[in-house]
Amino acid sequence: MPRSDVTALLEMRVAEYVLQRADATALRMVPASARRLFDSAAESDRALVETLLAYADADMAARVTAERLSVHPNTVSYRLAKVRHLVGRDPTRFSDLSELVAWARLCANSQSAFEPATDRQGLASALHSK
Repeated sequence: MPRSDVTALLEMRVAEYVLQRADATALRMVPASARRLFDSAAESDRALVETLLAYADADMAARVTAERLSVHPNTVSYRLAKVRHLVGRDPTRFSDLSELVAWARLCANSQSAFEPATDRQGLASALHSK
C-alpha cells in the first residue's frame, strides 16, 4: 500500500506499519547479498523469492508451498537451501524467515517508493497484494 493511502491502524499489522514507514537507514541494514537477490530481475532469482514468500505465506509448510507453486516439494527444499546459501539465513528457521520476509518487504517498498515502474516491481506488487 502506498504511503498516501489512509488505513485504520487497528486493521493493520504492527510489522506492516513499521515496514511501510521504514527510512533509508532500515534499508541500509539489509545485507548486500539479500538486496541483490530481492532486487534481481533474473528469472531464477524471482523463483527463489517467490518460493520464499509462498513458504512464509504457507506457515512454513513445504508441501503446501509446493502445491501452491505447482512444483515438487523437493524443489521447494532446494530453493530454500539456495536462499540460505546466497543470503546466509536459513528460511526453515522462524527467526531467519521473518527477517528474510522483512528484508523482502523493505526492498519492495523502496522499489515502489523510489524507482519508476519496472519488471522488478513484481516483488512490490506481490507483497502489497497480501
